[in-house]
Amino acid sequence: MVKIYNDYDEEPEDFFHPLPAPLSCDFYDLEMNSYREDSLFWNSVLPHRGPILELGCGSGRISRQISSPTRPVVGIDLSMDMLYLAKLRQDPFCSYLCMDMGQLAFNSRFESILIPYNTLNLLTSRTQISSCLDDCRSLLSRGNTLAVQLYIPSVDFCQKKKKTFQFQMFNRPGGGRIIKEILKLYQPDEQLIEIEERFRIRPMSPDTPNRDYNTIYQIQGLAGEQWLSMFKESGFTLQKSFGDFRASPFIPSESTSFIAVFN
Repeated sequence: MVKIYNDYDEEPEDFFHPLPAPLSCDFYDLEMNSYREDSLFWNSVLPHRGPILELGCGSGRISRQISSPTRPVVGIDLSMDMLYLAKLRQDPFCSYLCMDMGQLAFNSRFESILIPYNTLNLLTSRTQISSCLDDCRSLLSRGNTLAVQLYIPSVDFCQKKKKTFQFQMFNRPGGGRIIKEILKLYQPDEQLIEIEERFRIRPMSPDTPNRDYNTIYQIQGLAGEQWLSMFKESGFTLQKSFGDFRASPFIPSESTSFIAVFN
């Protein structure tokens, strides 16, 4: 029987369990595994010959879609759980390594490097970002390609002094639903964004209890011109930039996605 409360203040405080890594991988796959728009774009702008290095490959979603006999992909990630999923589905032209993108260690060079899906935002200090970009520069011959997608917080979001809230809902393959809530707070002094992701599992079954999980992390919240300055300092030249994967122009005052190709 559902208890009805007379006032919000009477409701018990939400309790969230820390999100286990294997469950985080499952949720990522449920949300992203059928997404193709970014892979189609990267496939069109990356060179069609020569090896590619993908930073933050996760479960290998993009690697599998852009690899070919003439364009093998090496994907790196820090999450062993994600890499386990990637290797389960491994394409013959993909290979995966556990490596920190802030400390790249390769003896060979690549024709192109891909940093997709706001992965570079996960480096929360400019020193880490510079180190990563310098390593990328050393792993590419002059004229070769670096392609990135970055999250750029809007001016309106940066001016807010409270958390923003979004939610999505997914059907579970075995029945029931997952409600994903995303809370963001901009921290102006550090130019960081605190993100809390909440996952409410609703089995829709009287025999299975509801379960709530969350994870909290920070990402880099630099403006577009600040990112461009860092790429330039590491020796990269901007060739193309877009505001989305439909090749719309990047508009600094409006776009929250910065998709760029450098050499």
